[in-house]
Amino acid sequence: MSGRVDVGVASTSDTLERAKTIGVTIPYYAFENSVVVNDKTDITSWEGMKGKTVGATAGTYEAIWLEGQIKEWGEGTFRPYQTQADVFLALSQGQLDATVGTTEVANANVKSGKFAGIKIVDKAPMVPDYVSLFTMRQEYGLINYMNLFINQQVRTGRYAELYAKWVGEGEPANLTVQGVYR
Repeated sequence: MSGRVDVGVASTSDTLERAKTIGVTIPYYAFENSVVVNDKTDITSWEGMKGKTVGATAGTYEAIWLEGQIKEWGEGTFRPYQTQADVFLALSQGQLDATVGTTEVANANVKSGKFAGIKIVDKAPMVPDYVSLFTMRQEYGLINYMNLFINQQVRTGRYAELYAKWVGEGEPANLTVQGVYR
């Protein structure tokens, strides 16, 4: 908005509120979420979190969803934390039974060895967090170019190649929404 950059590349969710002030592209990535547990628990799936102590970084997409699940279930405890590192440390120390985090972050934290005793047990049944490139709202030509760029990254296989290089495990989330994008 200040005119200091032409294009933004970040984990920017493509919300309608944001689209009131910036121009957003079609999704270039979709974050899916995984259930991460302390391996001393008996949790083997997201349903197993019911009645347990769960936590996430306050104010995040994951925290809002988890807190809503606790209310919907009518049992369990939700604990907000200041940082993601605090969440994984609490999980490792047994202060939490489980958390939900982006699959990429969950994999990195499990592999890092910094948080002993945690493991991924399931995907969380959350709507993927679709993220977009952004620019000035009135830059229609640039938005169209960036949309075509994203489209060609997927069509040529470059998207899958980059996913394998930087994320590594599994398949990238589908960037299309059933019945909307084709």
